[in-house]
Amino acid sequence: MAIARDRGVYVGRADGSKLRRLTTIAGFEYQPEWSPDGRWLLLRVDGTSPDDPRGGLYVVSADGSRVRNLSERMKIPGGSGDWSPDGNRIVFAGKRDGDTHPNLYIASADGERACRLTDDTFEVQYPAWSPDGGRIAFSRPVGGEDFDLGVITLGQRGARPLTRGPEGDNWPEWSPDGRTIAFSRNDGELWLMGADGSSPRRLTVGGEHAWSPDGLWIGYNCPAGLCTSRADGSQQTTLMRDAGFIAWKP
Repeated sequence: MAIARDRGVYVGRADGSKLRRLTTIAGFEYQPEWSPDGRWLLLRVDGTSPDDPRGGLYVVSADGSRVRNLSERMKIPGGSGDWSPDGNRIVFAGKRDGDTHPNLYIASADGERACRLTDDTFEVQYPAWSPDGGRIAFSRPVGGEDFDLGVITLGQRGARPLTRGPEGDNWPEWSPDGRTIAFSRNDGELWLMGADGSSPRRLTVGGEHAWSPDGLWIGYNCPAGLCTSRADGSQQTTLMRDAGFIAWKP
């Protein structure tokens, strides 16, 4: 697995043991995402200042030996991102010169051929590529710090809302079978819903999260640190303290 702690990204065993720091790039490294083949990690880096050129979106090999600054190559400051199911492309939230808002961009995994997916009429964050490769879920602000979730079907125009309301929904994550989306609410709760936005239900107290590869477990930021539970909310366990942003290796 990969986790974020002590301002860096660490990799280790699924039980949280044998952790080692992946790399040391800049001030704050977090939001790791494994490539589908388990050879690379996509991660977000915040520099030590807003002008620090080391900030952006990176791809790092699983052993930490190879580091690519995708944002520098694309000339697009990048935020959170995700892999396509085949590992050949990434989707990320970024704001290119001339953009009014952060938009969704798709690029090849080496940072080439970046193209804008959204139309710059609203801000987007936290994209998540569906397991079937055909859809991308994301969050967008609807006023203040509140967010709603939406989904784009590739090859079609426009976005379809998944949630509406004042609760502030963000951080969508598709289950491995594509039937369920886990998401966070700004009041610090972890929820599940159908992939079409149906049947939303509260799972537990928690924040940023990720599914296990078999879809049976969810890891999430919790008040105690980093927790796991069954996908039905049972067997809740504190995996480790002072950590977050879990990503299970495929």
